[in-house]
Amino acid sequence: MASGHFVRGLAVFGAAFAPILAALAAASDDPPRPAEAELSEPARREFALPPVEWKVSLSPRLWWTSPSGELKLPAASGTGPGAFADSGDRVDIEQLNLDTPRFSPAGELHVAAGRWRFAFSAGAFSLDRDSTVADSAFRAGSVEVSPGERLSVRFDYAVFEATGGYEVYSWDFGAASKNPERAIESGIRLVALAGVRLHDVDIDLRSRDDGTSASTDQTFIEPVGGVRVEFPLARRLQIDLQATGGGWIESDRSVYSLDLCVAVRWTPTPNIGVEFGWRQVAFSLSDGEDASEFDYVGAVAGVFAGITVRF
Repeated sequence: MASGHFVRGLAVFGAAFAPILAALAAASDDPPRPAEAELSEPARREFALPPVEWKVSLSPRLWWTSPSGELKLPAASGTGPGAFADSGDRVDIEQLNLDTPRFSPAGELHVAAGRWRFAFSAGAFSLDRDSTVADSAFRAGSVEVSPGERLSVRFDYAVFEATGGYEVYSWDFGAASKNPERAIESGIRLVALAGVRLHDVDIDLRSRDDGTSASTDQTFIEPVGGVRVEFPLARRLQIDLQATGGGWIESDRSVYSLDLCVAVRWTPTPNIGVEFGWRQVAFSLSDGEDASEFDYVGAVAGVFAGITVRF
């Protein structure tokens, strides 16, 4: 399942870069000028893009997403009946019938102040299966599952991210063209990012046959850093690529993650636009050891669509 998300992500990135290359080719496809003119022109300078026209940008989205990966749930520990020495098997998300895509809430808020950027993003996935029939034998925490056993599964995942950024580089392809009046209004901005990311996971697994259960409610916080690349292709069209990664280790608790996102945004009016794109949050979340161990290595990924309001 994770490889399928990765392949679809590469396809989206490829589709996103196609118009960029076309725009760059058009912007630079000017007839050569005489050598005399080249000798007499002044030294070239940096062609920085003007600041963004908006101060606040709000983008509510619907994220067509599903989880993937493998997890271990804590088990009852001790020496009494029903106690275990470890947390059992690594269970694939697909075995729990949780890999069904569905529309989930997501969104971003951006604030621009000159070269400075401040952003907050959020996304979530929630699924409650009242009756799932196991197709194989495994043990998840304290729940020993046999083929054909009926299970009740609840899975909730949410990710929140707050970052600050600074525009470290920009280039205006149109202004830098030898014939700016004939060039396409396009450019590139590079923004360095730093901030924090929070993962919240709540999982509950119960056997409808014998009543045993295993559950966990976990929250992980980590520092993150990354980069955001903005490609204004025309006055109303823009492609954004963002990648942030982070990690944190504390005693027997750790978190690592990588967030990749590409968005294509069209604003027919200065204040309102539409967008679509793809986002994947890949992570490794671990807490505890032996019977109390929780471990989840996986991803939440999918396409999204939404609107953008700027002012």
